Amino acid sequence: MKDDKQVFQLSSQAGYPNQPLHTTEGVVTIPYTFQQEGTYVININVYGFLFNPITPENSQFTINVS
Repeated sequence: MKDDKQVFQLSSQAGYPNQPLHTTEGVVTIPYTFQQEGTYVININVYGFLFNPITPENSQFTINVS
């Protein structure tokens, strides 16, 4: 998010907007190039482990792009 606006959502890029995505290895690298300088907030949501649902957990990171 930048200025309270979403700039990227991986599930939308994969053709599944608003749906969780899965990884078999538990690790995923997502390349993204920021189009503008500024402060961004990155949200990561986890809904399960090994296809077992959990109470959703969220991590949030703030980064500065210059």
